[in-house]
Amino acid sequence: MKMGYRFNPPPNWPAPPPGWVPVPGWRPSPEWPAPPPGWQLWIDDTALAPNPALKRAQHQVDPNGWPPTGHVNRHKGTHKNAGSTGHNSVKRLATILAGHKIWTGVGAFIALSVVVYAANPHAANSGAHPKSSPAATNAATATPRPVSTTSAPVTAASSTTARKPSFPPRTLAAFRTFAATGDASEVHQVGSSTEGLPSCPDLNIYVTVSPGLTTRELEADLSAFFVQSGLLNNQCQAFVFAFHSRSDYQANNNNGYTAGRVALTMNSGSGPQHNLEVDAGDVYNFPAQFDFNF
Repeated sequence: MKMGYRFNPPPNWPAPPPGWVPVPGWRPSPEWPAPPPGWQLWIDDTALAPNPALKRAQHQVDPNGWPPTGHVNRHKGTHKNAGSTGHNSVKRLATILAGHKIWTGVGAFIALSVVVYAANPHAANSGAHPKSSPAATNAATATPRPVSTTSAPVTAASSTTARKPSFPPRTLAAFRTFAATGDASEVHQVGSSTEGLPSCPDLNIYVTVSPGLTTRELEADLSAFFVQSGLLNNQCQAFVFAFHSRSDYQANNNNGYTAGRVALTMNSGSGPQHNLEVDAGDVYNFPAQFDFNF
């Protein structure tokens, strides 16, 4: 900075220490208020001197009041003289402020601002203002929803899930509920065939099941397989014949089942159209476990 210029802080800024001079590239804190309109931050003490050279120097002061050398280019956000001397200038500012307790904190903030601004002069204006943030506005204006003083009625557990399915099932809905307790993956299809009239053939499916199943487990698994195979919707007759193994099936498939069966048959007369029967045992000993019409 040329001799003759004196830093003139506005009255609404903190008073600097005596003799303190801003370093090249110094910028006021963004938290400080704007100077009064027309306020000159730099005063040329030699402006009244008759020397023509000094008068020419006075006219070199830019309209914003910054000194003719080392001023900040406001449009580009860079410093004309802030090259390798920027770091030394910050250290020089810290040394000046070290003897003043009040201005030490202010000086540290200013020095940090200079470093940050030199690295990214647009960072100060890149973030959204807290008041303009929609999230902040919504958070400030949101009204807590009043808590109801009456508790919601507790819905009783579904009767289907709360108690075990009735056995033996007497309706189609009860049969579906019972079939849901079985495991169709334990039933393995090994063959199939059709017989009867071509217009309404009887479908026969041959499966194997584990010989270790109990009677109720066998009935539930065969029922689950029957439902999941879509046989319950068959308009004609459909059968599932169960065997204990593949070799058992190969030896007895012409003689009938050896483990159990599910039979969907047609009724004659004017009553219910179908009958559904689930048996456990072999073809020679097949007491009906349950059956119903629908």
